[in-house]
Amino acid sequence: MVFEKMNGESDFEHHKRLIYGKLVTKELADVDYAELSVPVYGQSYSSDVARRMMYGSRKTIDLLDANTMSKIDDKRVIDDIDKKMIELQKERQKFFDQRAAFNKLVRQRARQEELNEILERSIQKCEFPMINYTHMEIPESGNDLLVSLNDIHYGISIDNSWNTYNPDVLKKMIEELASRG
Repeated sequence: MVFEKMNGESDFEHHKRLIYGKLVTKELADVDYAELSVPVYGQSYSSDVARRMMYGSRKTIDLLDANTMSKIDDKRVIDDIDKKMIELQKERQKFFDQRAAFNKLVRQRARQEELNEILERSIQKCEFPMINYTHMEIPESGNDLLVSLNDIHYGISIDNSWNTYNPDVLKKMIEELASRG
């Protein structure tokens, strides 16, 4: 019979199904309230008393459903906000990483430009001394030597107990090297 509890149905679901069947969906519209009082409330009540109790029960069920839905919605909203916050944090971190990489590139380029400008100014303002040497034709010998003159520290002056070095010493060393032939 339709009044009996269905398989897997909780007491609350059974109670709600019978009350909604009578008052909302009208599936049980032809059934008298007194007849429904036993399956719904567990004892027999007059039709008038059962009707008032069912309207009260319906209001309570509606309030419970609304409260449950708001809790579900609140939980869903909180979960959605948490997910959005995580996404926002990830995007924020990506932005910081990109900004750091960009700033690093800007710093590297600025330093390179500064070094280039320093070098250019140094070359333009500096008068390098002329090196005196006699040009000689050197016959091919099969054991020619290429001398690289980089990192010669032109302009530095050192005078201590181990070494003496300055632009004049450098000029003399290069003149001697060039004159060897």
